[in-house]
Amino acid sequence: MKVSDILRVKGGTLFTVSPDQPLAEAVQTMAGNDIGSLVVMSHGQLAGILTFREVILALVKNGGIIGKTTVRSVMDDSPLTCTPETEIDEVRRMMLGRHARYTPVMNQGMLMGVISFFDVAKAVVDAQDFENRMLKAYIRDWPVEEPGPGQRRRQLVAETERLETRSRRLTRPSLQLRRALRPEQNRPSDHGPGGVIRSPAQPCPAPSAPCFRVTNFGESHGPQSAA
Repeated sequence: MKVSDILRVKGGTLFTVSPDQPLAEAVQTMAGNDIGSLVVMSHGQLAGILTFREVILALVKNGGIIGKTTVRSVMDDSPLTCTPETEIDEVRRMMLGRHARYTPVMNQGMLMGVISFFDVAKAVVDAQDFENRMLKAYIRDWPVEEPGPGQRRRQLVAETERLETRSRRLTRPSLQLRRALRPEQNRPSDHGPGGVIRSPAQPCPAPSAPCFRVTNFGESHGPQSAA
């Protein structure tokens, strides 16, 4: 951003004063137009600048009375200047180095305008705000380009896997809840040997082979009839 950008927004209104004009008239012009500086011009040439700083110093020096003081006696006769093509960052460094609050803008000896430190700070803030808005809009609309077939397929696969994982996580508590509500599944199995289901009302069928009655360890007393 350049100084010309600030002048384009600020406009071309200029307030000037001559060196021999009474300081009281200059102060009235500043107060009536709510401005903090006046460019001092002499025969079409820049002679200096008058700001509220010089006015305050003159009041302190004269005991709070302006009197017949002229602009020439209190003005800054070597003000800091810049051109319309000067970068804003450079103007900011120059004004900070000189403790200048106002600087005339000159273009080949012609007065183009006056910019203040407030104008420079506002331009920087506006530029940063615009950049932030553009960055947020870019992030919100990203990506701008449409995905290709391969990229679209990968996105669909990833989305499918994500949904399947979420479905499994939601189903697992439901299974645990159904198992908790069916306590009969936790009962001992009624399956007998060989996988045959035994009913409590039906006794075990009699064995077809002879039974042996064992009385003592290692002794048998022959076949017994089934009871």
